[in-house]
Amino acid sequence: MQQIHQWASNDKIQKFLSEEFGIENLVCYSWFTQVLGLIDPKSFNKCFTDWVRDGVKTSDLTISFDGKTIRSTGKMEQYKNPLHIVSAQIAQYGITFGQQAVDGKSNEIPAVRELIELLDVSGCMIVADAMHCQKETAKSIVDGKADYLLSVKDNQQTLKTDIEDYVQDDSLRKGMNKAVKTEKIAAESKNGLLM
Repeated sequence: MQQIHQWASNDKIQKFLSEEFGIENLVCYSWFTQVLGLIDPKSFNKCFTDWVRDGVKTSDLTISFDGKTIRSTGKMEQYKNPLHIVSAQIAQYGITFGQQAVDGKSNEIPAVRELIELLDVSGCMIVADAMHCQKETAKSIVDGKADYLLSVKDNQQTLKTDIEDYVQDDSLRKGMNKAVKTEKIAAESKNGLLM
C-alpha cells in the first residue's frame, strides 16, 4: 500500500486527481490504509476488471490463470490457512485482469471457472497449468468464446498418452493445423541486457 500512496502523492498524479476527480488533497498514509481497508474486495475486483476491460481491448490476448500462496501468511494469526490467490493475468501487458482469494490449492479449480465466467475472455487464449486440465474448465472457456492451452502432465496419464500418440502419428499430423512463431526474447542481467 505504501507504493500506491507514493504513486498518488506524485505531482502529476495529484494534478490528474484534482482535475479529473476533484481530489485536492491526499490523506496521510495511515488514513489511506484505513480507507482501503473499508473497501469490499468483491466490489473492488468487479470495478477493477470492468476498468481494465474498458481500457484494454481484451480479444486476441493471452490470459494466464495461476494460483499462488502468499508468502508468510501461514504464520499470521489472522488467517486460518495461508492466503491463496488465483490471478488472471494478461500476458501481453503484464497486468492482472482479475483475482480471487481461495482457501487453498484444492479450491483453485472452481475459482478459475468463476473468474472465466466473470471476465470477458471472448477471443482470448486461456493458458493454465495441469491442475486445470478438466472438462468443466475447458467447457467454461469454450462457453466464454475463448480458446485454451491447458498443460497435461503425468497426473492424467491416459490423456497424456492419447495426446502423445496423436501428435506422433504421421497420418494424423498431416491433417493438423499448425503455426510457427519465433520470437527473440531479451533477458535483463545485473550488467545490462543479454540477447
